[in-house]
Amino acid sequence: MFFNHRKRTAAIAAAVIGAVCLSYGVDKPSQSGVGGDAAYKTSPAEAPGVLYSFEAYFLAAWAEEGAVNSKDDLLVDNITEANAKSKWFAYDISEDGHSCKAIAKVDIGNFKRNDYIMTKWSGNENNGFVHSSNNEDGIRYLMPNFFRK
Repeated sequence: MFFNHRKRTAAIAAAVIGAVCLSYGVDKPSQSGVGGDAAYKTSPAEAPGVLYSFEAYFLAAWAEEGAVNSKDDLLVDNITEANAKSKWFAYDISEDGHSCKAIAKVDIGNFKRNDYIMTKWSGNENNGFVHSSNNEDGIRYLMPNFFRK
């Protein structure tokens, strides 16, 4: 009798969790992975991490050398590896080493192929890096925290 009570409790808990997920619009998994909107949101999730890493490398080089005059001054380069592994974005560091751009390789919802997001050194340590995109409406939905103000 105790065993049946545990099964019933587990079934009720699963139903409650499922109902909560549905009420918040969480996509349920499908056979091919993640369904619906969630698939669009997981696709671009790699880009902010790569761009934030670039920011860390820039600041490390700036602290070590006192200035960054070219991309060769950066202490570490993760962009080559990210380009080789990513099926969603191509990454490009500017020649002066002050910005990094993630360019979409494929359409991701309203964020279309060749649209980009970018982080750029403002030139002022009080302002830090500025994040931008040529399609802010398309990417803001997918990465709302990338555009901090």
